Amino acid sequence: MKSKRFTAWATGISRSALSISFRLLLFNVLLVFLPVAAVLYLDVYEEQLLVSQEKTMVQQGRILAAALGGESSISRKEVEGFITNLAGRTETRLRVLDDRGRLIGDSSSPLSEQSYGIDEDMANVGKVSPRSYDSLDTVAQEVLGENTLLYRLATYPIRVYRKLFDPPVPVGDPDDYDARYPFQGVEVQAALEGRYGAATRLSSGGQRSVTLYTAIPVYNGDEVIGAVLSSQSTYRILKDLYNIRLVILKIFLASLIAAVIISLFLSATISSRIKKLGREARSISTGKGRISGSFTTMKLGDEIGLLSRSLVDLTGRLDRHIRFIDSLSRDISHEFKNPLAVIRSAAQMVESAEGKDKERFLTMIEDNTRRMESLLNGVEEISRLDSRLEQEEREAVDVDKLINGLLEGFRLRYPSLQWNFQTSGEKATVTASPERLSQIFVNIYENAATFCDNDSAIGTALFADRDKIRLTISNRGPEIPEEDLDRIFDRFYTSRDKGKEKHHGLGLSIVRAIAENYGGSVSASNGEKGPVFTLTFPEAGAFC
Repeated sequence: MKSKRFTAWATGISRSALSISFRLLLFNVLLVFLPVAAVLYLDVYEEQLLVSQEKTMVQQGRILAAALGGESSISRKEVEGFITNLAGRTETRLRVLDDRGRLIGDSSSPLSEQSYGIDEDMANVGKVSPRSYDSLDTVAQEVLGENTLLYRLATYPIRVYRKLFDPPVPVGDPDDYDARYPFQGVEVQAALEGRYGAATRLSSGGQRSVTLYTAIPVYNGDEVIGAVLSSQSTYRILKDLYNIRLVILKIFLASLIAAVIISLFLSATISSRIKKLGREARSISTGKGRISGSFTTMKLGDEIGLLSRSLVDLTGRLDRHIRFIDSLSRDISHEFKNPLAVIRSAAQMVESAEGKDKERFLTMIEDNTRRMESLLNGVEEISRLDSRLEQEEREAVDVDKLINGLLEGFRLRYPSLQWNFQTSGEKATVTASPERLSQIFVNIYENAATFCDNDSAIGTALFADRDKIRLTISNRGPEIPEEDLDRIFDRFYTSRDKGKEKHHGLGLSIVRAIAENYGGSVSASNGEKGPVFTLTFPEAGAFC
């Protein structure tokens, strides 16, 4: 029981995952999320900012080192002047050291002239305080984007990934330089040895950042007389990155909500309509070879609306075909009953009959057998007509030329009849199979010829409009009863008098089937001198 429930649950989940609604939602969410995930990382952007920051620090240090160089020793008054002028004009902390690494000046906490004593006075200089703007950043950290719940939730997977697979490069301890003692950092030692020095340390003041250090030697000729130590926290860069990420996350959240709403809308307008078509398809099929009901015609001009209209047309054609088969079977049963009854009776009588009676019964059997063969041939033709019409190649047929060719043959077959043809002179073409189009006119002409007396006339008139072709075929035979004007196109219907040639009533039904398949129509009426058949077809190119 549990396995069946699990199987049903798994099947439901798989169907939901394959549904159009779910795929639309997944596509919209991924479309929004993937660019955001890339931007959240922002490593390239951060690296470029850090490189730019270091270049700026180095440039400032070199300028100050060049300005202080060229003397036997660094002038404290000159340092104080530079530092005073730089106050508030740069975000880089600049410290000037002598050749033994002792602090001479600090842009973050300028020392008075009395504080520059090398020995006792230096002991009075306390630990250098953080820069003034560092304290402002520490306060600003309280509203930093990194501390928001939205940011922490969104970046949690990235933090876990970095912790497991991409741990940060270790950095030095926080800046513990004390103005009372010579600076011993690796970057300072490199500068005092005449080389460029750089180091990265954790920032002080509780900031979640690091501080970049660069040290530039100060020369007097080839002699190193001191160093310029530049330092700047990466806190401002991180702060901007956090804020950018937070804004992107807010945009992502709004886009995600919009994606869900759009997906729900698309689900309502697409998948629900497809499900409706599926339900209607299941309800239409009764399982007994019948069509019950029909599809709802959706009026929207999208693909699903087009699909619904196509299904309506398809079910209509299928229903007509099923009804055609049903009625054909009934008609065949009805038409075959009479000759079969005659054959059965004649076969029973022929055993006891003699002479002319026996010959008459045998003739009856032979005639009705031929009639049944003829019926079978006609039924076979009309039952396969639809499929053959769909498979046959069509071309633009010149109706004027086609009728003239047919009439030449009928004039030879029925020389006692007058075959007249009248045309408007305009070119008239129909997209059809030439053989099938000929079959229409042949059947009507044959039907008219059997009803006309000698020296009677059969007239054909052709009229061509812009998008339609109309033909009338009239004869001087007996009028068709009003109640039979529509019925004459039914299968096996005939109103011929006794003594006329045997016909099975399939010719005109074939005419109607072919004409309708080509987008045309056929009708019958009574004119002043006899029956008139009217045919209409779309002009070639107007019907697809």
